[in-house]
Order: sequence, then structure tokens, then C-alpha cells
Amino acid sequence: MNLKPKARVLVIDDDPDMQVFLRKLYTIENYEVASHSSASDALKELDQGRSRGSSSPDLVVCDLKLPDLDGLEFIEKARQLGLQAPI
Repeated sequence: MNLKPKARVLVIDDDPDMQVFLRKLYTIENYEVASHSSASDALKELDQGRSRGSSSPDLVVCDLKLPDLDGLEFIEKARQLGLQAPI
């Protein structure tokens, strides 16, 4: 039995097909995956997790063109929230 916690991946993409593909890809590789279709929803999750003391994702995969913020704006705001994971 493997007691090592799964690495966590956060996927942010407004394309539903790409979200499904990435979720499947990382799940098959035994990652725990959360996904969002907007940067603001992902930032909300990161902020709420920080408030609860939850661990941050180990990796973030983010589309550069999102409906609410572009990927570079997301990175800036995520870093302001203290996210240190690779994006």
C-alpha cells in the first residue's frame, strides 16, 4: 500500500475538451487534479485554501487566454497569494 500523498495539479482552461484531456492525463499518472474554467475561480480556490491552511497545488497548468484574466495576470495574482508551485 502506498501511503505517499498524491501530488496535486491545478488545471485552468476555458476549453472543456482540454480540461477533460488534462484531468484524464494527470489522473492516469496518479495525480490529484482540480480544474477551473476561469482564473478568478482558481484564485478563489487558492485563497480559500490558504485561509484554511490547506496545502497548495504542486503544479499549475494554466491557459494563457482565459475569459476573465490572461494567464500572466493569473500568475501575478497567484504569486501575490503566496503560491510557489511551478506554473
